[in-house]
Amino acid sequence: MNSFKYIITLVLFCKITILYAQDVSSFLKKGNKYFLDSNYSMAVDLYKKALVSSPENSIIFNNLGTACYKLGKLDEAISCFKKNLEAEKGVQEKARANYNLGVVYIKNNQFEDALNSFKAAVILTPSNVLYKQNLQMVINYLKEKKNADNLKSDEKQRKSEAKPTQNGSNNRQTVNPKSSSTGEELLMDLKKQENLLKSKLKKGRKKTTPSTIIGW
Repeated sequence: MNSFKYIITLVLFCKITILYAQDVSSFLKKGNKYFLDSNYSMAVDLYKKALVSSPENSIIFNNLGTACYKLGKLDEAISCFKKNLEAEKGVQEKARANYNLGVVYIKNNQFEDALNSFKAAVILTPSNVLYKQNLQMVINYLKEKKNADNLKSDEKQRKSEAKPTQNGSNNRQTVNPKSSSTGEELLMDLKKQENLLKSKLKKGRKKTTPSTIIGW
């Protein structure tokens, strides 16, 4: 606690400080117990009570963010992990906070944000295999998605150029029924590729979860 960094001379203030620390520790420990029992709602309530007494506590923000993630409260989890990142001082801790943010961003379909968070985590701790794996997973996904989007755009452009004008003639040449059929098949293939990409990423998420809660 910040208050323990200073020499306290007043006995009364010492007692208040000790009670204050015990209060936060009690809420945190109880919250961790409920979390480990998969009672994430109760864990969230207790972590929030702990924050009232210690509003800049990085440990509480980490645990609260993880519990919110488990409950599917992704926006709240993102907010907690951002505050966790701001409050952390150590390199390893900041890397973990960035990793957690990346995980929640993926779950929330914010892939560019996830990319930036995982990059930050790897820059801070380049030897961490888990962080590098998740970074590469997002890079691969975004690259394949971009290729699929480009193919869709090209096909859309081809269809637009092949539309008949008002006098009944085409902008280019008469559309060959076989060519039109081929275009529809291409769109179906693109749709399948997109679904496959989402399926791959979903499978990757099973191995991707925020760092565990921290005790105190």
